[in-house]
Amino acid sequence: MGNHVQHMRFNQINRTTLLFLGLCAFSCGSPEQKLRIRVTDESGKPLKDAACMGGWWKDVFVDGTTDQNGVVELTARTARHETLAKAKVPGYYESESYKFMMTSSTMDHWEPWPVEVNLVMKKIRSPHPMYALEPGEGMRFTFPKAAGAAFGFDLMAADWVVPYGKGIVSDCVLSVRKGEAKEDELLPPGTMHLAFSNSADGIIAAADAPLGGSVLASPTEAPISGYLKEFVFSNRPLEDGLFPGLESPRRVWVFRVRSKVDDKGNVVSAHYGKIQGQPVILFFPQGPAFRMTWYLNGTKNERNLEWDQKTNLFSKLDHSHWPGSP
Repeated sequence: MGNHVQHMRFNQINRTTLLFLGLCAFSCGSPEQKLRIRVTDESGKPLKDAACMGGWWKDVFVDGTTDQNGVVELTARTARHETLAKAKVPGYYESESYKFMMTSSTMDHWEPWPVEVNLVMKKIRSPHPMYALEPGEGMRFTFPKAAGAAFGFDLMAADWVVPYGKGIVSDCVLSVRKGEAKEDELLPPGTMHLAFSNSADGIIAAADAPLGGSVLASPTEAPISGYLKEFVFSNRPLEDGLFPGLESPRRVWVFRVRSKVDDKGNVVSAHYGKIQGQPVILFFPQGPAFRMTWYLNGTKNERNLEWDQKTNLFSKLDHSHWPGSP
């Protein structure tokens, strides 16, 4: 997710336990805020000795570890409204919450007092090498010249299929439509239609992962069934009024491609992957384009969606385009 929170780093406490960040306070004359952070695993079991941090932007850092009930309280003074709480435990993916947590203040402290934060840690199960790509500002995929048509896109080649690119397999079929822009709009509205080449291919719009959660936003495994034949993405994902980067959910889609079925329609072979975050649809004089972060498991019939973050099957991809999360 490319916001400033993701660039904050944990400092090492020791070689055998935990890494953490700290909590920031803006000035000594500002009201206090107290965070009560509770850390549990996915079953609700409290996690003792979890390294925790809570914070406001970049001013001062305060840290601590949870007790036997999985709870730690952190207090500092701040003039900031954005609050970050974060935890790390060996064997689990990091978990965090970043949003506006304060509603009002008295002369000496913010309300509510304390802020209750629950962080759920997902177990690291079986990270796997994957094709993993996050285009960022320096990369986009421009649609071929034939306006209004649908084109095949090869997710393992990260390119359009021949004759428009170097792709061989049409994993997904994409078309784009531009809407009518308002007078003061820099980016006109638009949609991108996604369809598939094989009868058992498809996509599932996974439930939105809240920004306050595990860095692994997706399920650990792709579902066996429930895939839709098509999906329409919009470049107006924030019309719900949420402030981008603070309270907007992390959207995740799981997909199945290159599927083969037996004579009874059962899937006997397929590749599974996920789309992380909202695809961006852009319009330029040279044609429409899109940016999309995706992960694709290169092993046939392997439904694992945990990327190991060490082995990218895009062997020639610059590290600047590697996703920052598993």
